[in-house]
Amino acid sequence: MRRVMTFAVAAAVTATALGTGQAAASPAVQATAGVASAAKAKAKLPKGFLLNEAKMNRPRKPWEHLKLSNSLKRPLEVNPCDRRTARDGRSASRTFTYLAETDYRSEQVVLYLSKRAAKAAMRTLRADLTDCASGGRGHDRYSYRWKSTDIGDEAIRVGGFFFENRSRSVVVRRGSAIAVYVRTGLVTKSLPVSQFRPLIKDARTMTAKLCIPPGGGGPPRTPGRPPPPPRGAAGGHGPAVTQVRPGRAENPWISAVRRPRRRWPAAWPGSSAPPRRGWARRSPRPRGRPGPRRR
Repeated sequence: MRRVMTFAVAAAVTATALGTGQAAASPAVQATAGVASAAKAKAKLPKGFLLNEAKMNRPRKPWEHLKLSNSLKRPLEVNPCDRRTARDGRSASRTFTYLAETDYRSEQVVLYLSKRAAKAAMRTLRADLTDCASGGRGHDRYSYRWKSTDIGDEAIRVGGFFFENRSRSVVVRRGSAIAVYVRTGLVTKSLPVSQFRPLIKDARTMTAKLCIPPGGGGPPRTPGRPPPPPRGAAGGHGPAVTQVRPGRAENPWISAVRRPRRRWPAAWPGSSAPPRRGWARRSPRPRGRPGPRRR
C-alpha cells in the first residue's frame, strides 16, 4: 500500500512539473493506483451474516454457552489432526459455537484471498482426514469417515466417532469461501444422507448467500411459475370453456372439440346406494350364497 501511494504522489508531482501538456497522464496513474489498492483490500463478513448469529442476542439457559469469534488463526471446525492455528491465506473468518452439556453445534465461514487458497484448504482437509483417520487408545480413541456431497463447488460430509459421542459435519466450498457446519448426534459408518439433512440444508442456504455479489440485491433467481390464466379462460377459474385441440381440424374423422370425461352416475340404476369403487370392472353377479363350483 505504501508503494502504491508513493508511486501516485510521485506521478502527480512529475505531471505538475512537466506542465499542462503532460498533466493528462495523472488520471491514468491515479486509476492504476486505485485498482491496485482495491485488489489489496480484504473482504469482510457483514454483521449478522451467519445463520445462527442472531441467537447471540436471545435469552439462554444457565447451561447453554454461546460464543462468536472472528479470529483468523482459528482452525476449521473439522480438525482431525488437532491443528492449533491456521495459516492458509485468510481474509476473514467467523465462528459460532453452541455448547449445552453433551450437545455441541458450530457454524463457521472462512473467506480466503483467492479461489486457489480455498481449494488448497479443502485438499489439506481431505489429506488430514486420510492421515488422521483413526488414533488414540481407550477413552481417547477416535475415527473419521467422509464422503463427497453435491453442494456448491465441492463439499464433503464427515462423521466423527468418539468414545462417548459422535459428530456430523458438512464442509462446502463456494468460490473462495468455505462454510462448515457441525452437530453432535447419531451417525453410522455408512454416512447416509438422511442423517445429514439439517446440515445440508444450512449449507445450501449459506452457499446461496455466498453467491450474492457485493452491493447486489440477491442471487439470480430462476423464473417462477407463469401467471394464472384469466378468469374463464382455458385452465383458469370460472365457467368451463370449450377447448379446441390444435391440429385436429384437418382430420374430419377426429373431433376438434374436447369432450368431457364420462362419469359414472351417483347411484346405480335401481339402487339408492352409490356404487362401490371399481364397480364397473366387476361382474354384476348378485350377492348371496355362492353357486356350485365347476369341476
